[in-house]
Amino acid sequence: RPIWEERFDRLANHLEHIVRTECDSCLHDYVGLPSKDALLRLYRGKLFDRLQLPPQLKKTQVAEQVRFLRQRSRFQSRLDSLGATTMLPSDLEPATRFRRQNSGSREILICGWYGTETLGDKAILGGVVRSLEASIEGASFHLASLEKFVSEMTNRQMPELKNCTVHSLPEALDLVESMDLVVMGGGPLMAIAELADVLALFQRAADSEVPTLVAGCGVGPLNQSFHNEAIRSILSLSTHRIYRDAKSLQLAQKLGIHSATDQVAEDPAFTWLQHTLSSEIVPDRQEQPREGLRLLLGLRDWPYSQYAPEMELDKALLIKKRFEEETVAALELLLDQYPDLTIVPFPMCTNHIGGDDRWFYRRLFRGNPRILSALDMTYLGPEVAPVTAVAIFRTASAALTMRYHSLIFALACGLPTVSIDYTLGKGKVHSLAEKYRVPQVGLDELSREAIFDYLSTALASQQTGSEFDFNDLTFADAIRLSVASL
Repeated sequence: RPIWEERFDRLANHLEHIVRTECDSCLHDYVGLPSKDALLRLYRGKLFDRLQLPPQLKKTQVAEQVRFLRQRSRFQSRLDSLGATTMLPSDLEPATRFRRQNSGSREILICGWYGTETLGDKAILGGVVRSLEASIEGASFHLASLEKFVSEMTNRQMPELKNCTVHSLPEALDLVESMDLVVMGGGPLMAIAELADVLALFQRAADSEVPTLVAGCGVGPLNQSFHNEAIRSILSLSTHRIYRDAKSLQLAQKLGIHSATDQVAEDPAFTWLQHTLSSEIVPDRQEQPREGLRLLLGLRDWPYSQYAPEMELDKALLIKKRFEEETVAALELLLDQYPDLTIVPFPMCTNHIGGDDRWFYRRLFRGNPRILSALDMTYLGPEVAPVTAVAIFRTASAALTMRYHSLIFALACGLPTVSIDYTLGKGKVHSLAEKYRVPQVGLDELSREAIFDYLSTALASQQTGSEFDFNDLTFADAIRLSVASL
């Protein structure tokens, strides 16, 4: 046979082998690009193979799984960059005593969500510092901040913080070894990426045999398993734990925390408010000048991704839309009954992190001339100092609150108050309103009629509003008990 025939046979056999073994999955360029559906099926299969997912998963389940893996990867990367881990070594235990027993200054590092602080966070910080100062002689304070310039502004606003030095997170990590106490200073231990920062500080403290304190914190909302494990780790590394409500203690127990010696006390903000209200800095409520009825608003945009992460997006957006429409309609009804009513939108948060309430109010009332004509928009510009905010609450006749600390400020100032529960019956706002018997409406079931009826009653009773009675275990007492054992 000619040599070219032998070569042809070999090539033909090779081509036949390619067709038989490869062409079923081959996309030939001469037929053009495959359809969109075919491409999606192809890439979906490759993605499932890489993630080791079963092929029968629905699209929504795939999206949830991808989101989970992305969040977990980012959280783990943040932990790694800080030298922390949620898988704690078995021999890592919190210190139980002050390491130095000299009579000199005690160096205390406070961490939390500072650097993005709301008005409520400022009141918390003031309460934490005042309580520790009263319990620890010669206390000197350091604050770990996510954004130093924000916390430095807070320092300038609050005389309680004159002896507090602000540090970035890397600076604070380097300081831990020289501290006498590391404190998670109030706020929630919740499922967000910044949990990694607190966990890193508490692990560094345990490594350095520095005692730690969870001081007036909430627990939750919980979310992904890796977030929940980080919360459990922070609580496990705490020498002492003080919760701001009984619900938080119950969630800690569900996470496996042994709580026999744990305490529940009022939020640290109450401690700062009690001191501020009892001083001569803020005029007494009866002495405050007030022209006509003034309704103070402590509302916020609804962060459904944090407080209802399991809810379908369409349903969450529907609830959010209804809340805004019904609230505006209720205020219109109120203006019909009280034509001279002044509505005072007050921002508890002036940071884009956490949701700047000023932008929310502007959007909520835009294009509504009836309400715009009744608004006192004085406080939708530059933020005011915390003491000034207390005075503003005291000039109000009643309050419609939604943010947790707007309810605390209103309670402390003796305002007849109505609460909108955006935690859907299972969080901090609901627990606080229920504890102090504040009329409340759930975000998922509110109506204009309910808000109007409650607010009408509150405005009618505004003449008899009395100052809040601080009868519970105070945060300051709980701090004193915790510090006494160190």
